[in-house]
Amino acid sequence: MNRQTDFGDKLRCERERRGITLQAIAQSTKIAPTLLTSLERGDCSRWPGGVYSRAYVRSYAQALGLDPKRIADEFCECFPATAWPDEPASPESHDGEGNIVEVEGLRLTLDPMPGDRWRRLGSGLAARLAIAGAAVVVAGAASMVGVDFWMALSATSLAAMVRHLV
Repeated sequence: MNRQTDFGDKLRCERERRGITLQAIAQSTKIAPTLLTSLERGDCSRWPGGVYSRAYVRSYAQALGLDPKRIADEFCECFPATAWPDEPASPESHDGEGNIVEVEGLRLTLDPMPGDRWRRLGSGLAARLAIAGAAVVVAGAASMVGVDFWMALSATSLAAMVRHLV
């Protein structure tokens, strides 16, 4: 037997010891019974990856009355290809048998680059200044043909605001 099968057997034995059916767990956790059956067999090849798999395992453990964090951590150790670690990825990882393997690929980070905030602020400010300048030019042109400058500026500004909202 391997670690994955042992992990699944341990969960199945605990569920049976407590007299809880797979259907009851599936109903309370909203996890498909086929996924729970495959987990208890030690086969998570058809499971969703990442945070979904860890959330499913936590829900399953909670439904059994086990410590969700401990079971999820053990799941991550047994199924590294399905469950990604919660902490930031290191340049190397372990496969199911304890061997170190290189991890390739891109990592998504939600931290903006330091200059991005100022760049976005500057471009937004430039766009607003351009609209205000255009409103002044239109109001000035309207005042040359006899329209009150301030009335033309108000109307142009109002039109620009309405256009921006729509």
